[in-house]
Amino acid sequence: MTILENINVNLLSYLPQFMQEYMEIRNIMASEEPELRLLWELLRKVFNNQFIQYCDEDGISKFEEMLGLHRYENDTLEIRIFRVLTYWNDQIPYTWRVLVNRMDQLYGAGNYELRPNFNVYELGITTKFDDAKKYDELNNMLKTILPANLGFNSINILTPKVVNTLYVSVGAVTNINTLIEIGG
Repeated sequence: MTILENINVNLLSYLPQFMQEYMEIRNIMASEEPELRLLWELLRKVFNNQFIQYCDEDGISKFEEMLGLHRYENDTLEIRIFRVLTYWNDQIPYTWRVLVNRMDQLYGAGNYELRPNFNVYELGITTKFDDAKKYDELNNMLKTILPANLGFNSINILTPKVVNTLYVSVGAVTNINTLIEIGG
């Protein structure tokens, strides 16, 4: 996902009509357009890499370096962005409201359930992540921000990505025996 989209520029259209007729001018403009597209692509990359959600591989590696995070061998870009977002918005002191806001930002409202039981110093969390690495990052974040005397029990309900098709058929068989006796 990107913020700035690609552009198609026709430099010749910016010139007055009488200049567009010259072959030399048309060739010059045609040779400059690829350079302008390349420049725009580099500008778009630099601009998008300023925002964690829109980073590419190079941009997210800079954020990981700033936060001291390490990339694992089979991490996807989505997981890396998720990990950086988890650590980027740390706020102290950690309150219930801060925890709920963090969970809403990272996982979306309604995609998790918090069950506090403060009388026995326990917090239950149920999530519905499709990726186990997000679940691991949640547990790492909770270990960091929850008080040491508050235990937590986190459960992740995996939803399968594969769609299975069930074919049901219904049929009816009728058998009619007709006996016709002729004669006598």
